[in-house]
Amino acid sequence: MLTLIFFSIIKSYSVSKHFLDVGLYNGFKLEQYIPLAFAKSNGWMNRCCEMILMDEQRRSRSVRLGPVSDKHIGIHGGWQKFREANDVQVGDTYRFELISNGKKYL
Repeated sequence: MLTLIFFSIIKSYSVSKHFLDVGLYNGFKLEQYIPLAFAKSNGWMNRCCEMILMDEQRRSRSVRLGPVSDKHIGIHGGWQKFREANDVQVGDTYRFELISNGKKYL
């Protein structure tokens, strides 16, 4: 069963870089976590893909979706630009809605 909507209250790790030390990677990261139940129900576990985020003005930005640790799936690789363009602040509540979950073939 697909879960199509989740709400997120923006946390500090989504708006300011934090140090991450996971396996082979260590450095500073900026990401927005996706609830595991949402990721699992949509087949996103252990999957890296492109995601298009669209704001209320229908402006879109391409971001990367994938594992950010062994226990988290997140939006990264473009999240910072989306956050800055939309003035995302700690404590803001955002609604994430899945419009389409498919594969694009070249």
